[in-house]
Amino acid sequence: MVQNDLRNVTSVCEPRQNLSSRGIFFDDNPFDFAVPVLCAQLSISALINAFLQLVLSPVGETAFISQMWTGIAMGPSILGKFGALAATIYPKKSLYLRKTLGNFACLLFMFLVGVKMDLSMVTKSGKKALVIGLCAFLLPLTPSTVFASILKHNVTTEQNLYKSLIPIAVFQSTSSFHVIACLLADLNLLNSELGRLATSSSMVSGICSWIWLMISLMVRQSSISNKNTIPLQLLGVASMLCIIICIMRPILLWLTRETAKRKALKESHFIFIFLMILMCALLGEVNGVHFMLGPMILGLAVPDGWPLGSAIVDKLDSYVSSILLPSYFVYSCAAIDLALINLKTTGIVAMLALCSLLGKFMGTMLPSLYYKMPIIDSLC
Repeated sequence: MVQNDLRNVTSVCEPRQNLSSRGIFFDDNPFDFAVPVLCAQLSISALINAFLQLVLSPVGETAFISQMWTGIAMGPSILGKFGALAATIYPKKSLYLRKTLGNFACLLFMFLVGVKMDLSMVTKSGKKALVIGLCAFLLPLTPSTVFASILKHNVTTEQNLYKSLIPIAVFQSTSSFHVIACLLADLNLLNSELGRLATSSSMVSGICSWIWLMISLMVRQSSISNKNTIPLQLLGVASMLCIIICIMRPILLWLTRETAKRKALKESHFIFIFLMILMCALLGEVNGVHFMLGPMILGLAVPDGWPLGSAIVDKLDSYVSSILLPSYFVYSCAAIDLALINLKTTGIVAMLALCSLLGKFMGTMLPSLYYKMPIIDSLC
């Protein structure tokens, strides 16, 4: 291990090894090599996720819950208790490979979320969906951040939580379209009148949440580096939008016409779409915004439904959601150890969550009641 104080980094040196094993017959332990370890990680996380979905789906839990619990189960709370097993399946040297694969799965998933979003539903639902979506974004945000500021100045907390109170309040106040869409699908409400209104309003609040988080990330990066790069980053994001709308969108429309003629998506066309996904992720990284932003915007640019949108979802959805995406939750939840929960810290975070929950109830119910919706529908 080499510490470089000038660059504030630590370098860890390990023996150089091949990626794949020669096999047990040549006295190689497969779990000393990257490829067998990665295969084992994907297999185990996908298997546990499938089992939890089988158990939790009948009681009304969504796929998101089973994926989250898969990550927790593979972390120090359960698998981590078996030191030898955890060190074999999830050695520390596999962390960067695991994170890279998890982020790759996440960018594909966010692209699919964009493909599944039908922005025309917002216009079809009229002002009601727009007002509910905006209120569901704005009303939780204000009281949550105010409450977090009050806690920050009046309650003694550990240092990490003290720094994170405002970000926690902001994240708790935002909403995610794909979680709401999965919930509606699992409850068989997606095609109902209430489900369509919930879907369209969640698109509005989800897009507002993404814009807010993107701007917050830019401000944070500028404050850390002491450079006012926000105008340049905004210009970079605008350039990325122009590339997607003016170049990639016409290509997608042409691919839609070609797919409609052939009644099937050609392999070369699918590869071309895949390259555009990677290019959008790269543009996001170049601009210093989150790599998931570009693929999600590209997904929104894909024409909805048959033939192109449906074909992309059919090809990617099951593989990404069931095989690749659990690996993202595994590394995301790798730091969660339920045995280390501090009651005071948990209580503070729970109060922030409750405050944002009440704000979301107000943000959805008040405009719904204003538009003369029944109380039960407004609550739902």
